[in-house]
Amino acid sequence: MTKSTKRTDIPKSYGVKPITLDLPFRLDHVNCFLAEGEYGWMVIDAGLHNKQTEARWDKELEGKNVTDIIITHYHPDHFGYAGRMQEKTGARISMTKVDHDAGTNAWTASFLKKLNDNYKMAGIPDDISKKMKGNTEEFVAYR
Repeated sequence: MTKSTKRTDIPKSYGVKPITLDLPFRLDHVNCFLAEGEYGWMVIDAGLHNKQTEARWDKELEGKNVTDIIITHYHPDHFGYAGRMQEKTGARISMTKVDHDAGTNAWTASFLKKLNDNYKMAGIPDDISKKMKGNTEEFVAYR
């Protein structure tokens, strides 16, 4: 990548449109994508389920036949709006079973309670694991 090439230029060169959605916490944005396929449009990650995300997708998808919604992983800033988007578009949603199961369970009180122990087993120092747990709890606040 040359100095004059921005990260968002790379997907565009392959016909993929980056959609950067604002987030209401320290991680201030999420990158989603829109790609035209043979039978319609594909959304890659949907963003949080909030009014700003819904308004942005309404604008981006106006007049488009969305056939597929692909969720890359279980974080709510990637899958949060997928269900509502599916209701609006009738598109198929694809997500790995591992991420589906993690997304269903990862944002519960019992998961958060075990998080520091899991980080400790992974060798993450206590001070860093506390910050990481705080980041995860921020996601839950917007669930």
